[in-house]
Amino acid sequence: MSAYSDEQLVLEALDDSDPAFRQLVKKYQYRVMRTIASIISDEQAVQDVAQETFLSAWGDLAKLKERKKFGRWLNQIAINLSKNWLRDQRKLR
Repeated sequence: MSAYSDEQLVLEALDDSDPAFRQLVKKYQYRVMRTIASIISDEQAVQDVAQETFLSAWGDLAKLKERKKFGRWLNQIAINLSKNWLRDQRKLR
């Protein structure tokens, strides 16, 4: 595990440091997958939504006001995207 705090890693990632964001992904990957799997039962969809979660976080990282709360923010993105996926699946039926 990194010796850097989430806040430090977010700041580095905002300075275009891919390694810093990769560390955040590594740190939170299991938690994000577990959160999504608690909402979605399709294993492939869980992986797809997890990838979408991290891409969304990367794209919106500058919008994160409280950088030390990255994990909570990321988890909420995962929950929202999971609910969106479920809603979209219902529409397809």
